[in-house]
Amino acid sequence: MFVFLLIQPLFTGWSGIKGVNWAIQDFLSTYFLFILGFVSLPSNVNIWKNIKKYIYIIILVVVLVGYMSYFMAENFVTLAHSSSGEILWSSDRALSERGFRSTGTQFSPNIFGLINVTLILLLFHFEKNNYVKLIGAGLLLMNIFFCGTRAPFVVLLLSLIVYGFLINKKQMLKSLCLGLPLLVVFIYFLRDIPIVQSYVEGVLDILLTGGENTGGSSVELRNYQMATALMYFAEAPWVGHGIYYTMNLINENGLFYNRYNSLLAGAEGYPFYLLIDYGVIYITLVIFFMARATLYFYRNLNIHRSIAIALLFAEILFVMTSQPAHSWEVLFPWLGLFMRYVYNSNLEKKTYGYCISLR
Repeated sequence: MFVFLLIQPLFTGWSGIKGVNWAIQDFLSTYFLFILGFVSLPSNVNIWKNIKKYIYIIILVVVLVGYMSYFMAENFVTLAHSSSGEILWSSDRALSERGFRSTGTQFSPNIFGLINVTLILLLFHFEKNNYVKLIGAGLLLMNIFFCGTRAPFVVLLLSLIVYGFLINKKQMLKSLCLGLPLLVVFIYFLRDIPIVQSYVEGVLDILLTGGENTGGSSVELRNYQMATALMYFAEAPWVGHGIYYTMNLINENGLFYNRYNSLLAGAEGYPFYLLIDYGVIYITLVIFFMARATLYFYRNLNIHRSIAIALLFAEILFVMTSQPAHSWEVLFPWLGLFMRYVYNSNLEKKTYGYCISLR
């Protein structure tokens, strides 16, 4: 993948030496994070004995910042960087028709939502006490509400279902049969609470009108964006147009101002960038990487494969439906850590005849 990114500028012709620099930046901010997670874990396995402590520290920071941000109606991270220029999710920008949208510890409400999704999944896997699970998950779930974005909820629900099926299929089916009616009842009785009402109305608007009355991308707009992406894809199907080509298309002052397309500015999802910027060869490499990682975890992790596959599924689902930028930083280091665990445990089996345990 890295080799492809390095040689791609030779075929695109417009980026020059900058294209090589962009290729390095792109790889370091995405798939390299998987490698970084792998090499950052020492062969000494004692770190896994304290894994819950590290998770709780992260949860504490995320919850405190998220709640303070929402109730004070101030995005502290963007405020701290506002002196360096205009920030997309400034506190004024965050006041939308959906209410105040907290970015918490991040610059984006979507990414902050994904962090909370990740922590809920990790908490469910490593914590044995059900009361602690419910309290921790409840606090993190409210943080997702504070983000004012729908994507993390979908990612959380489907990732938990995947995790549950990998743990116990029969129990998961029972939980779904019981949980879905309870969810409907929960929404019915809490529908008048503003923060819940905005989500319910947003989801219903998407189902009934395609999202015409809700801020954000409508189904019709996404269909148009995909058709436009396929048009650009047809121009350079094999190697794509090059990294940041899409970014220049949606920038009125970009390099391709004569091809400026404002409707692509709201394009959300990795597929748009894969089609326009990268092409078939890189798309094939991405699919191979994701499939290979899934199979590796499934075959090697035993009872712990569930959390690794659930996290990988969460990443794939998120980048398919939302802006992919910075989401890699949330999940790929964790996936690298789990892959290193597989490597270490396999060494233990060969050396001592038994494997290490995460819990």
